[in-house]
Amino acid sequence: MVHVPSLPRRERQVLAALCAVAGRYGIGEDRHAPRAEAIAAVHEVTTDPWLLGIEAGVAMADSTGISGPTVRLLEAAGADMRVAAGHAVEVRGLVHRWVKAHALPPYDQGLYRSVTARDH
Repeated sequence: MVHVPSLPRRERQVLAALCAVAGRYGIGEDRHAPRAEAIAAVHEVTTDPWLLGIEAGVAMADSTGISGPTVRLLEAAGADMRVAAGHAVEVRGLVHRWVKAHALPPYDQGLYRSVTARDH
């Protein structure tokens, strides 16, 4: 989850819960659960397409691609994928600036390669 301080506290709490549930059913311990069960679990947290889209955007920003199942789950649950795409760009920018500011390994190596490749 990416901290979004501009959101009201209640929406930040929903996103935190959504991150946990979507991650658990997308790539975590319940990843093999039936899709209907996974969507129902997500809907217990929220059915708001905008919030689902924000969380899908966080998962889309994953430079390793491992979060693909989480993105697909949130899309199936009704995420606004235009919101997701926009938020993914924002999250990639945050990650890029953080990596650069903290002098992590060269951008053309390892985990950060695909994040920075889109920026150059």
